[in-house]
Amino acid sequence: MKDPILIVRNLKVSYKLRGGIIRAVRGVSFKLMEGESLCIVGESGCGKSTLGLAISLSLPPNALIEEGEILVNSVNILKVNPASVRGRLVSLIPQDVGAALSPLNTVGEIFNDVLSPIRSSKEDSYRIASSILESLGFSDPYRILKSYPHELSGGMLQRVLIALALSLNPKIIVADEPTSMVDASLRKDIVDLIRAIRSKYNVTTIIITHDIAISPSLCDITVIMYAGKIVEIGPSRSIVENPLHPYAIMLLKSIPRIKRIVRLKPIPGIPPDLSSPIKGCPFAPRCPNVIGDICYNIEPREYRLGDRLAYCHIYSGELHDTVPN
Repeated sequence: MKDPILIVRNLKVSYKLRGGIIRAVRGVSFKLMEGESLCIVGESGCGKSTLGLAISLSLPPNALIEEGEILVNSVNILKVNPASVRGRLVSLIPQDVGAALSPLNTVGEIFNDVLSPIRSSKEDSYRIASSILESLGFSDPYRILKSYPHELSGGMLQRVLIALALSLNPKIIVADEPTSMVDASLRKDIVDLIRAIRSKYNVTTIIITHDIAISPSLCDITVIMYAGKIVEIGPSRSIVENPLHPYAIMLLKSIPRIKRIVRLKPIPGIPPDLSSPIKGCPFAPRCPNVIGDICYNIEPREYRLGDRLAYCHIYSGELHDTVPN
């Protein structure tokens, strides 16, 4: 059996702010095989984007990896020169399309800069870039290369960012909310495009999204995060059709569905303050299935339930009759 292409082990990431320390990722571990696609899902502030930035070595200067390992092909990328990783092993498609590209440079000039480690000339850079752009549906890639970012639509810019992420032939691509900054009419096109590049370029993909309902159309596996920790992980379709963790159940009930009309049920309460220590289960104050002092004082361990892992006390042997539905 092949080794995983990605292993994240007990990763802890914090931010130093004027008001204190925010512990955004609090001990996350998972594995991903080559060619697989993973969705990281959760509410704003759950740590999903921070996790993606850490994996792509794109954290801001005020972030600190306090503990843990990120192994790509068995190499801990936290111990090597970031320049040898970014774009080559792991590439990031950032969330803010408009801010990601310099308004002072043409798309071709941006590609020329990104491709500088491997191209021999500007013409070589344009040849590589035009080939990738054409594979992403641009009928006239040279016109795109001569354009400035402000001359392109949001959908076009999203595809340019995907092309840039592919340009150094990375093993893993991390896409942060790839459908959030485009028109609703273009979201399906972006989803289809991500699926297509995964197949065409044999790249492992990590998709960060707040919308758990789209995970089966994008990813093989879904990780659900809450307050900096994983609460459930497993096959995407299984999680969407039959979530196990109370937070996952409530998250699905809180989002609109296109195919059927259901009454939305917002999750009551607010997430915990990540600048303060959290005792027990972080979801306990909002959980309808909370089990007295256990949930408030003891951090839930990992429970394997078929092809899934859930981190919830209701799945311990003596409490199994309290499983939610």
